Amino acid sequence: MGVLAAPGLIAVRAQRARLAEDHARATALAEGFLQGQGIELPYGMPETNIVFVRTVGRDAAAIQASLEKADVLAFATGKDVLRFVTHYDVDDAGVERAIEAFLAAL
Repeated sequence: MGVLAAPGLIAVRAQRARLAEDHARATALAEGFLQGQGIELPYGMPETNIVFVRTVGRDAAAIQASLEKADVLAFATGKDVLRFVTHYDVDDAGVERAIEAFLAAL
């Protein structure tokens, strides 16, 4: 087995069983973000572990920078859209921290 194949094998063998947790946390993240005024989910409620958020009238890059200061990682995919991803390193407390940081950044 190669070094590059090892992460793929771990993902298929060990992480697949817990994908439902990531999806549930993504839904909780989206619901928390919707508490902010002028927030939209351009693709609707997430069905996977990826959450896209439109910050109507706000600069996504500035929000991303604010989130980084709070140790919350997000990616500005457009002038007013951010992408968040839940994964095995994100627990329920991390979801709450991300929601609080996002709402504060608004």
